[in-house]
Amino acid sequence: MSSVVEATQGLATTYWGTNFAGLSYGVASASMEKGAGVTGPMPLGSQLNLNSSNDLRKIIRGYSGAYISSITYTQGSGIRGGLLTITGAGPSGFGSGSITLTILCESGCLHDVSLSDSTPGSSASDKFEDTTPIVGIFWNSGGPTAAAQPHT
Repeated sequence: MSSVVEATQGLATTYWGTNFAGLSYGVASASMEKGAGVTGPMPLGSQLNLNSSNDLRKIIRGYSGAYISSITYTQGSGIRGGLLTITGAGPSGFGSGSITLTILCESGCLHDVSLSDSTPGSSASDKFEDTTPIVGIFWNSGGPTAAAQPHT
């Protein structure tokens, strides 16, 4: 698999594909080929492009209007070197929970990041010590009690 990386606003773009576009659950990974422009793992200093789109809101969807519009993986500060940031909107309605992504790094570590604020353009971040490239992203937002379940 060849790497296709493009500099965009200071971040390299990592291209992946997914067959779960628009569903409230799914997986995207470095091994899922979808069109031209597919790459391997998502390194520090990059943003994710799914199915040839940097705008992920039609691809990573949740219940009650939740969506993720962007995913970036940048250098954090201190001992927690990796900073994963998701932007989008959580589900609308009082007590409606959140949309949660589980991130799988090349080292085998899993990291969760959730977005509960329903205001469009909201963001949530997770800092972690592991700075190995990301190889998989899983989401499941079927309701307030649903947790992200990695699919293999």
